Amino acid sequence: MKSSFTLTLCIIIKDGGSGLSDTIMSAAHYIDELILVDNSTRHLTFSIANAYNATLLRMPPPFSYPEALQAAVKEASCDWILLLDEGDRIEPSSPTSLSLLHSQPAATSFCCKRITSEPDHSVTAETVSVLFQNSPHLHRQLSFLTQAPLHSDAAENRTQLRPFTIYRSVSLAQLQLQVDQMKQQTSHPDLPYWAAMLQYYKGEYFLAIDALLKALPLMVKDSIYTSHARVRLAQSYLLMQQFEPCLEAVEQALLLDPDYPDLHYVRGAAYLGLEQWDAAAAALLQCAASCSMTHYYISDCDIDPIACYRLAASCYNRNQAVENMMELMDLVLSNCTLSAK
Repeated sequence: MKSSFTLTLCIIIKDGGSGLSDTIMSAAHYIDELILVDNSTRHLTFSIANAYNATLLRMPPPFSYPEALQAAVKEASCDWILLLDEGDRIEPSSPTSLSLLHSQPAATSFCCKRITSEPDHSVTAETVSVLFQNSPHLHRQLSFLTQAPLHSDAAENRTQLRPFTIYRSVSLAQLQLQVDQMKQQTSHPDLPYWAAMLQYYKGEYFLAIDALLKALPLMVKDSIYTSHARVRLAQSYLLMQQFEPCLEAVEQALLLDPDYPDLHYVRGAAYLGLEQWDAAAAALLQCAASCSMTHYYISDCDIDPIACYRLAASCYNRNQAVENMMELMDLVLSNCTLSAK
Protein backbone atom coordinates (compact mmCIF):
# COMPACT_ATOMS: atom_id res chain seq x y z
CA MET A 1 0.00 0.00 0.00
CA LYS A 2 1.46 3.34 -1.06
CA SER A 3 -0.35 5.79 1.22
CA SER A 4 1.16 7.37 4.32
CA PHE A 5 -1.18 5.49 6.64
CA THR A 6 -1.91 1.80 7.17
CA LEU A 7 -5.21 -0.06 6.94
CA THR A 8 -6.47 -3.20 8.67
CA LEU A 9 -9.32 -5.13 7.07
CA CYS A 10 -11.47 -7.03 9.56
CA ILE A 11 -13.93 -9.56 8.12
CA ILE A 12 -16.70 -11.17 10.15
CA ILE A 13 -17.34 -14.67 8.78
CA LYS A 14 -20.87 -15.99 9.12
CA ASP A 15 -21.09 -19.18 7.08
CA GLY A 16 -17.60 -20.59 7.11
CA GLY A 17 -15.86 -19.08 4.11
CA SER A 18 -18.42 -18.68 1.32
CA GLY A 19 -17.56 -15.49 -0.56
CA LEU A 20 -14.53 -14.80 1.62
CA SER A 21 -11.94 -14.89 -1.15
CA ASP A 22 -13.90 -12.36 -3.23
CA THR A 23 -14.00 -9.98 -0.27
CA ILE A 24 -10.26 -10.23 0.38
CA MET A 25 -9.32 -9.90 -3.29
CA SER A 26 -11.42 -6.76 -3.70
CA ALA A 27 -9.49 -5.08 -0.87
CA ALA A 28 -6.05 -6.68 -1.21
CA HIS A 29 -4.48 -3.69 -2.99
CA TYR A 30 -5.39 -1.29 -0.18
CA ILE A 31 -4.73 -3.19 3.06
CA ASP A 32 -1.67 -3.85 5.20
CA GLU A 33 -3.22 -6.28 7.68
CA LEU A 34 -6.04 -8.84 7.52
CA ILE A 35 -8.00 -10.15 10.50
CA LEU A 36 -10.67 -12.84 10.14
CA VAL A 37 -13.22 -13.68 12.83
CA ASP A 38 -14.97 -17.05 12.43
CA ASN A 39 -16.87 -19.67 14.39
CA SER A 40 -16.59 -22.34 11.69
CA THR A 41 -14.33 -25.40 11.63
CA ARG A 42 -14.38 -25.64 7.83
CA HIS A 43 -10.94 -26.13 6.32
CA LEU A 44 -11.70 -23.54 3.64
CA THR A 45 -11.46 -20.71 6.17
CA PHE A 46 -8.11 -21.90 7.49
CA SER A 47 -6.74 -22.34 3.96
CA ILE A 48 -7.76 -18.81 2.99
CA ALA A 49 -6.30 -17.38 6.21
CA ASN A 50 -2.97 -19.08 5.50
CA ALA A 51 -2.98 -18.01 1.85
CA TYR A 52 -3.35 -14.34 2.78
CA ASN A 53 -1.19 -14.41 5.92
CA ALA A 54 -4.23 -13.39 7.97
CA THR A 55 -4.77 -13.44 11.70
CA LEU A 56 -7.64 -15.89 12.33
CA LEU A 57 -9.68 -15.46 15.51
CA ARG A 58 -11.87 -18.40 16.44
CA MET A 59 -15.07 -17.49 18.31
CA PRO A 60 -16.86 -20.33 20.10
CA PRO A 61 -20.44 -20.76 18.83
CA PRO A 62 -22.80 -19.18 19.29
CA PHE A 63 -21.04 -15.82 19.09
CA SER A 64 -22.66 -12.43 18.72
CA TYR A 65 -21.80 -9.87 16.08
CA PRO A 66 -20.76 -7.27 18.73
CA GLU A 67 -18.37 -9.80 20.26
CA ALA A 68 -16.85 -10.50 16.86
CA LEU A 69 -16.40 -6.78 16.16
CA GLN A 70 -14.74 -6.14 19.49
CA ALA A 71 -12.39 -9.10 19.07
CA ALA A 72 -11.32 -7.94 15.61
CA VAL A 73 -10.77 -4.31 16.62
CA LYS A 74 -8.69 -5.26 19.67
CA GLU A 75 -6.36 -7.26 17.42
CA ALA A 76 -5.92 -4.54 14.75
CA SER A 77 -2.60 -2.66 14.71
CA CYS A 78 -2.92 -0.29 11.74
CA ASP A 79 -3.90 3.40 11.65
CA TRP A 80 -7.34 2.74 10.18
CA ILE A 81 -9.77 -0.18 10.36
CA LEU A 82 -12.23 -1.27 7.67
CA LEU A 83 -15.00 -3.61 8.87
CA LEU A 84 -16.65 -5.92 6.32
CA ASP A 85 -18.72 -9.10 6.27
CA GLU A 86 -17.73 -12.02 4.09
CA GLY A 87 -19.25 -11.67 0.66
CA ASP A 88 -18.83 -7.88 0.67
CA ARG A 89 -16.78 -6.48 -2.21
CA ILE A 90 -15.31 -2.99 -2.24
CA GLU A 91 -14.74 -0.57 -5.07
CA PRO A 92 -13.01 2.79 -4.49
CA SER A 93 -15.07 5.86 -5.31
CA SER A 94 -11.99 7.27 -7.04
CA PRO A 95 -8.32 6.26 -7.35
CA THR A 96 -7.29 8.94 -4.85
CA SER A 97 -10.09 8.51 -2.33
CA LEU A 98 -8.05 6.61 0.25
CA SER A 99 -5.13 9.01 0.05
CA LEU A 100 -7.48 11.81 1.08
CA LEU A 101 -8.18 10.24 4.48
CA HIS A 102 -5.03 11.55 6.14
CA SER A 103 -5.76 15.05 4.79
CA GLN A 104 -8.70 15.32 7.22
CA PRO A 105 -7.01 14.84 10.61
CA ALA A 106 -10.14 15.79 12.56
CA ALA A 107 -12.11 12.88 11.14
CA THR A 108 -12.22 9.67 13.17
CA SER A 109 -14.59 7.73 10.92
CA PHE A 110 -15.94 7.71 7.39
CA CYS A 111 -19.11 6.40 5.83
CA CYS A 112 -19.30 4.13 2.82
CA LYS A 113 -22.18 3.39 0.50
CA ARG A 114 -23.26 -0.25 0.65
CA ILE A 115 -25.28 -1.62 -2.28
CA THR A 116 -27.06 -4.92 -1.70
CA SER A 117 -28.56 -7.27 -4.27
CA GLU A 118 -31.45 -9.01 -2.50
CA PRO A 119 -32.59 -12.63 -3.11
CA ASP A 120 -35.24 -11.40 -5.57
CA HIS A 121 -32.52 -9.41 -7.43
CA SER A 122 -33.89 -6.09 -6.24
CA VAL A 123 -31.25 -3.56 -5.22
CA THR A 124 -31.05 -1.39 -2.12
CA ALA A 125 -28.38 0.97 -0.85
CA GLU A 126 -27.49 2.45 2.51
CA THR A 127 -24.81 4.64 3.99
CA VAL A 128 -22.90 2.76 6.70
CA SER A 129 -20.02 3.59 9.04
CA VAL A 130 -17.39 0.91 8.47
CA LEU A 131 -14.08 2.83 8.29
CA PHE A 132 -12.57 3.99 11.58
CA GLN A 133 -9.38 5.53 12.86
CA ASN A 134 -7.81 3.04 15.25
CA SER A 135 -7.63 3.94 18.94
CA PRO A 136 -7.31 2.01 22.23
CA HIS A 137 -10.93 2.78 23.07
CA LEU A 138 -12.51 2.06 19.68
CA HIS A 139 -13.81 -1.40 20.63
CA ARG A 140 -15.97 0.19 23.34
CA GLN A 141 -17.50 2.66 20.86
CA LEU A 142 -18.82 0.16 18.31
CA SER A 143 -22.16 -0.70 19.92
CA PHE A 144 -24.01 1.49 17.41
CA LEU A 145 -22.82 -0.79 14.61
CA THR A 146 -25.00 -3.58 15.97
CA GLN A 147 -28.07 -1.40 15.38
CA ALA A 148 -29.50 -0.48 12.00
CA PRO A 149 -27.66 2.66 10.81
CA LEU A 150 -29.48 5.99 10.98
CA HIS A 151 -29.58 8.40 8.08
CA SER A 152 -29.92 12.06 8.90
CA ASP A 153 -28.83 15.26 7.22
CA ALA A 154 -26.41 15.82 10.10
CA ALA A 155 -24.74 12.47 9.47
CA GLU A 156 -24.58 13.21 5.75
CA ASN A 157 -22.93 16.60 6.31
CA ARG A 158 -20.46 15.21 8.81
CA THR A 159 -18.97 12.81 6.28
CA GLN A 160 -18.86 13.98 2.70
CA LEU A 161 -16.06 11.68 1.58
CA ARG A 162 -17.01 8.03 0.94
CA PRO A 163 -13.74 6.23 0.21
CA PHE A 164 -15.41 2.95 -0.75
CA THR A 165 -18.57 1.63 -2.29
CA ILE A 166 -19.35 -1.81 -0.90
CA TYR A 167 -21.27 -4.38 -2.92
CA ARG A 168 -22.92 -7.46 -1.49
CA SER A 169 -25.22 -10.14 -2.88
CA VAL A 170 -27.60 -12.16 -0.69
CA SER A 171 -29.08 -15.42 -1.98
CA LEU A 172 -32.19 -17.14 -0.67
CA ALA A 173 -30.03 -20.00 0.64
CA GLN A 174 -27.81 -17.55 2.56
CA LEU A 175 -30.84 -15.83 4.05
CA GLN A 176 -32.32 -19.18 5.07
CA LEU A 177 -29.03 -20.11 6.78
CA GLN A 178 -28.94 -16.74 8.57
CA VAL A 179 -32.49 -17.22 9.88
CA ASP A 180 -31.73 -20.80 10.99
CA GLN A 181 -28.66 -19.58 12.90
CA MET A 182 -30.70 -16.85 14.59
CA LYS A 183 -33.30 -19.41 15.69
CA GLN A 184 -30.57 -21.32 17.54
CA GLN A 185 -29.87 -18.28 19.70
CA THR A 186 -31.99 -17.10 22.59
CA SER A 187 -34.50 -14.48 21.39
CA HIS A 188 -32.33 -12.89 18.69
CA PRO A 189 -33.59 -9.28 18.29
CA ASP A 190 -33.36 -9.34 14.48
CA LEU A 191 -35.09 -12.69 13.97
CA PRO A 192 -38.66 -11.37 13.45
CA TYR A 193 -37.50 -9.06 10.64
CA TRP A 194 -35.34 -11.56 8.78
CA ALA A 195 -37.88 -14.37 9.18
CA ALA A 196 -40.51 -12.09 7.63
CA MET A 197 -38.15 -11.14 4.80
CA LEU A 198 -37.45 -14.81 4.13
CA GLN A 199 -41.17 -15.46 3.70
CA TYR A 200 -41.43 -12.47 1.36
CA TYR A 201 -38.58 -13.68 -0.84
CA LYS A 202 -40.11 -17.18 -0.94
CA GLY A 203 -43.29 -15.65 -2.34
CA GLU A 204 -45.32 -16.50 0.76
CA TYR A 205 -46.90 -13.07 0.83
CA PHE A 206 -49.80 -13.85 3.16
CA LEU A 207 -47.38 -15.18 5.78
CA ALA A 208 -45.03 -12.28 5.12
CA ILE A 209 -47.79 -9.75 5.83
CA ASP A 210 -48.55 -11.34 9.17
CA ALA A 211 -44.86 -11.59 10.10
CA LEU A 212 -44.07 -8.01 9.06
CA LEU A 213 -47.01 -6.63 11.05
CA LYS A 214 -45.56 -8.37 14.12
CA ALA A 215 -41.95 -7.38 13.41
CA LEU A 216 -42.42 -3.67 12.68
CA PRO A 217 -43.43 -2.58 16.23
CA LEU A 218 -40.23 -4.21 17.54
CA MET A 219 -37.87 -2.41 15.16
CA VAL A 220 -35.94 0.85 15.50
CA LYS A 221 -38.27 3.46 14.03
CA ASP A 222 -35.87 5.34 11.75
CA SER A 223 -33.52 2.62 10.52
CA ILE A 224 -33.13 1.54 6.92
CA TYR A 225 -34.30 -1.96 7.80
CA THR A 226 -37.55 -0.60 9.18
CA SER A 227 -38.04 1.43 6.01
CA HIS A 228 -37.36 -1.69 3.97
CA ALA A 229 -39.89 -3.67 6.02
CA ARG A 230 -42.57 -1.03 5.45
CA VAL A 231 -42.03 -1.21 1.71
CA ARG A 232 -42.12 -5.02 1.75
CA LEU A 233 -45.39 -4.93 3.69
CA ALA A 234 -46.96 -2.63 1.09
CA GLN A 235 -45.55 -4.74 -1.76
CA SER A 236 -46.95 -7.92 -0.19
CA TYR A 237 -50.42 -6.39 -0.08
CA LEU A 238 -49.97 -5.24 -3.69
CA LEU A 239 -48.90 -8.69 -4.89
CA MET A 240 -51.93 -10.18 -3.11
CA GLN A 241 -54.04 -7.57 -4.97
CA GLN A 242 -55.22 -6.16 -1.65
CA PHE A 243 -55.09 -2.59 -2.92
CA GLU A 244 -56.83 -0.77 -0.07
CA PRO A 245 -54.61 -2.28 2.69
CA CYS A 246 -51.62 -1.57 0.43
CA LEU A 247 -52.52 2.11 0.21
CA GLU A 248 -53.06 2.29 3.96
CA ALA A 249 -49.63 0.75 4.59
CA VAL A 250 -48.03 3.18 2.12
CA GLU A 251 -49.64 6.25 3.68
CA GLN A 252 -48.44 5.22 7.15
CA ALA A 253 -44.93 4.60 5.83
CA LEU A 254 -44.79 7.93 3.98
CA LEU A 255 -45.27 9.77 7.27
CA LEU A 256 -41.79 8.55 8.23
CA ASP A 257 -40.18 8.17 4.78
CA PRO A 258 -41.76 10.89 2.60
CA ASP A 259 -38.96 10.79 -0.01
CA TYR A 260 -38.67 7.01 -0.40
CA PRO A 261 -39.40 6.52 -4.14
CA ASP A 262 -40.48 2.89 -3.78
CA LEU A 263 -43.39 3.88 -1.57
CA HIS A 264 -44.68 6.31 -4.20
CA TYR A 265 -44.18 3.67 -6.89
CA VAL A 266 -46.16 1.05 -4.94
CA ARG A 267 -48.87 3.63 -4.28
CA GLY A 268 -49.05 4.34 -8.01
CA ALA A 269 -49.31 0.62 -8.77
CA ALA A 270 -52.13 0.23 -6.23
CA TYR A 271 -54.06 3.09 -7.81
CA LEU A 272 -53.52 1.46 -11.19
CA GLY A 273 -55.10 -1.69 -9.80
CA LEU A 274 -58.06 0.38 -8.65
CA GLU A 275 -58.16 2.15 -12.05
CA GLN A 276 -57.85 5.55 -10.38
CA TRP A 277 -55.78 7.07 -13.18
CA ASP A 278 -55.25 10.62 -11.87
CA ALA A 279 -54.13 9.38 -8.46
CA ALA A 280 -51.83 6.82 -10.11
CA ALA A 281 -50.24 9.48 -12.31
CA ALA A 282 -49.69 11.80 -9.35
CA ALA A 283 -48.02 9.02 -7.35
CA LEU A 284 -45.76 8.06 -10.25
CA LEU A 285 -44.67 11.67 -10.79
CA GLN A 286 -43.89 11.95 -7.08
CA CYS A 287 -41.87 8.76 -7.37
CA ALA A 288 -39.83 10.25 -10.23
CA ALA A 289 -39.21 13.42 -8.20
CA SER A 290 -38.18 11.42 -5.12
CA CYS A 291 -35.58 9.50 -7.09
CA SER A 292 -33.47 12.67 -7.30
CA MET A 293 -34.08 13.70 -3.67
CA THR A 294 -33.00 10.65 -1.72
CA HIS A 295 -29.37 10.13 -0.73
CA TYR A 296 -29.25 6.64 0.75
CA TYR A 297 -31.63 4.54 -1.33
CA ILE A 298 -31.15 2.96 -4.69
CA SER A 299 -34.58 1.97 -5.84
CA ASP A 300 -35.71 -1.38 -4.57
CA CYS A 301 -38.10 -1.60 -7.53
CA ASP A 302 -35.43 -0.68 -10.10
CA ILE A 303 -37.25 2.59 -10.68
CA ASP A 304 -36.32 4.76 -13.62
CA PRO A 305 -37.81 8.30 -13.55
CA ILE A 306 -38.33 8.21 -17.32
CA ALA A 307 -40.28 4.96 -16.99
CA CYS A 308 -42.42 6.67 -14.34
CA TYR A 309 -43.12 9.52 -16.78
CA ARG A 310 -44.14 7.04 -19.47
CA LEU A 311 -46.47 5.18 -17.12
CA ALA A 312 -47.97 8.43 -15.83
CA ALA A 313 -48.53 9.54 -19.43
CA SER A 314 -50.44 6.32 -20.11
CA CYS A 315 -52.61 7.09 -17.06
CA TYR A 316 -53.41 10.53 -18.46
CA ASN A 317 -54.20 8.92 -21.81
CA ARG A 318 -56.69 6.56 -20.18
CA ASN A 319 -58.28 9.53 -18.46
CA GLN A 320 -58.29 11.50 -21.72
CA ALA A 321 -56.10 14.23 -20.21
CA VAL A 322 -54.38 14.76 -23.55
CA GLU A 323 -52.48 17.94 -22.69
CA ASN A 324 -50.92 16.36 -19.59
CA MET A 325 -50.06 13.25 -21.58
CA MET A 326 -48.35 15.25 -24.36
CA GLU A 327 -46.38 17.32 -21.84
CA LEU A 328 -45.00 14.17 -20.22
CA MET A 329 -44.19 12.53 -23.56
CA ASP A 330 -42.26 15.63 -24.62
CA LEU A 331 -40.29 15.32 -21.38
CA VAL A 332 -39.64 11.61 -22.06
CA LEU A 333 -38.49 12.29 -25.61
CA SER A 334 -36.19 15.14 -24.57
CA ASN A 335 -34.54 12.98 -21.92
CA CYS A 336 -34.13 10.10 -24.37
CA THR A 337 -32.45 12.49 -26.82
CA LEU A 338 -30.06 13.71 -24.12
CA SER A 339 -29.22 10.12 -23.17
CA ALA A 340 -28.51 9.25 -26.79
CA LYS A 341 -26.04 12.15 -27.08
